[in-house]
Formats: sequence, structure tokens, C-alpha cells
Amino acid sequence: MEPFKNKISPEFVQCLAGHLERRVDGFQKTAFEKEILSELHQLELKQRARLIADVTTKHLPEKLESRFSILRSILHSDPEGAIDRDSDEHGICGWGMMPLV
Repeated sequence: MEPFKNKISPEFVQCLAGHLERRVDGFQKTAFEKEILSELHQLELKQRARLIADVTTKHLPEKLESRFSILRSILHSDPEGAIDRDSDEHGICGWGMMPLV
């Protein structure tokens, strides 16, 4: 059985970065991914979620209303059917929600 920490994978980071790039003016996708991926492999599940949360916070606007609007906009479009699925081009869902909450 694959470790749960792998639910928050490099592929998830790239998916999240893609969604943020489409919604955040001036988003530095390469810098975002590099900052996370340089440490991700050595971390456990909660540490991975914290790292992604911290880096995401640095790359979002400071204004809370803008930040919340962006986060809501990247959620999966079908929250009922997306609970046990991986995040994809339709939005962030499943274990991908952990770093966002």
C-alpha cells in the first residue's frame, strides 16, 4: 500500500500551481513549484501540507477577500463527486484540500 503522504505529491503541486497561475496576476509558477518540490520528498503528510500552505500563502494577495476568492475558485467544480478523487484540471479536491484549509 502506498503511503498516505504520497497523496500530496509533486503532481499535486504542479496541478495546484497551474490553477493558481490562471487566477493570480503575476504568479511565479516556477518559483512556487521549486520552493515546494525541493523539500517535499523528505516530508511526511502533515509536513507536506504545512509547506504547501505556507508557500501558497506567500504567493497569494495579502487582501483576505482576494485570497479567499482565489482559493474558492480553484476548488473542484463538483464537490460531491470529488471527495475521493485526485485534484485535476477541474479543480482541487480530495487530499489536495488539506493544504488549503
